[in-house]
Amino acid sequence: MDSGGLDDRVLRGAIERAQDALLFFREDGSVAYANEACAFVFGWSPAELMAMNLGDLLHPKELERAALAVSRVGNMGRTPTRTHGLALYRRPDGSYRPVEIGGSPLRSADGERLFSLFGRRVDDRLIFDEVLTNFVAEPDLDAAMRPIPELLRWRPDGPLATIVWDAGAGAGIRQVGDVVPAALVGASQEVADGSPWAAAWNGEKPLRRGRNDDLGALGSALRSMAEDAGLAAFWIRPLLGVRDEVRGIATMWCRTDDHPPLVFDEPFDTMCRLAEVTLRWADQQAQLRHAASHDSLTGLANRAAFHQRIVELSNIEVDPAADTPSVADSAAVLLVDLDGFKPVNDAFGHAAGDAVLTEVGRRLAGVADRPDELVARLGGDEFGILLAGSYDRVRDRAAGVASQVVEVVSQPVAVVAQVRAEGAEANPPLGVTVEVGCSIGIAVGASDDVGQLVQRADGALYDAKAAGGRQWMVAGQ
Repeated sequence: MDSGGLDDRVLRGAIERAQDALLFFREDGSVAYANEACAFVFGWSPAELMAMNLGDLLHPKELERAALAVSRVGNMGRTPTRTHGLALYRRPDGSYRPVEIGGSPLRSADGERLFSLFGRRVDDRLIFDEVLTNFVAEPDLDAAMRPIPELLRWRPDGPLATIVWDAGAGAGIRQVGDVVPAALVGASQEVADGSPWAAAWNGEKPLRRGRNDDLGALGSALRSMAEDAGLAAFWIRPLLGVRDEVRGIATMWCRTDDHPPLVFDEPFDTMCRLAEVTLRWADQQAQLRHAASHDSLTGLANRAAFHQRIVELSNIEVDPAADTPSVADSAAVLLVDLDGFKPVNDAFGHAAGDAVLTEVGRRLAGVADRPDELVARLGGDEFGILLAGSYDRVRDRAAGVASQVVEVVSQPVAVVAQVRAEGAEANPPLGVTVEVGCSIGIAVGASDDVGQLVQRADGALYDAKAAGGRQWMVAGQ
């Protein structure tokens, strides 16, 4: 091989520091040389590989192909034949993983026939595919995050990787990865003040590539916990969301107080970036799902969500022969339409009108606040309320909700109005109090025919409006 005039020490140094694994095999399959990157790519140290042969490293089904490649060593022409592709190799824990390999026959300086083998990890690509597949199949963030710590799990005595994140909506802290005490990865609700994880959650210290092996900085309780678990050195990186808020924390622990090889940095960084992308993706998907089913002004369910709930109620199977009626065999539909809203909107502007709608939505949600009750803005100044349960329950509940709604909606609403002053170029904002009312149409019946209930409730709403408004009426009464 032409070294281009480079010193052999320079070439050897470049090979030792390469990120791709490089092995030289002899004709009998024994390993003549392995660089430091083999520990990262294959999980075996160079010393361990030097005591192995090709049959120990590769999956049995790969040996025939490998033997063919090595046999080319004895038939080298002026242009050696190269090989490239994916192969399965054995990890120290006995499992097999794919690796991207490439190689070609060559001769050493003293004429020994060898076969060079380059190896490159494909775990990050495979894990990303698994994350993507899991998330697309069902938007389950736990399932999507679960394989990511595998990026750091290439030998039994390797580093321990953990990812924790705030699931929100009262779901608490979620955790995937290796088994490490919750307080040592930021998953505990009682993270000690002053610990790196408390600082990371609070965004006080941007430890994007943090490293620390001084367990004394953890405080006596956490230090003892780490020592009892045989842990000595840790890396921490906050995982940021779409608005650069801290969404989670990635932690890597090692069992030695010596800094692990630099080869750990790249997979840890890749793991963090993949976890961060997955969290942001999940947040964006949740935002899109929320936007598709909620009114952007009031935050209530929108017309689509209201009708989806109608479909769900209509599909509930009710056994007519059952001794006890189903708890959801009936439903009530309340259609609410504001009275006096247009004059407020015309006199004080759309911003004041939006404020009224938002406040009315808040009041409605405060009245129909049970788990099986849905409040929606159907459009303009029209709202809908769905109740489900036994017939007697929803009938009585509908009357109670309607009475409360008429009362709370009629209460004054403070808004900031834009009043046009005669002769003025600018309209200074003005705080005013306005009043609106509402009319309500109610229909109660079987939950498997909610669509008809909507039509009947609409007719009752028309009657309530025609009777002067600010009241509720029940269809058929």
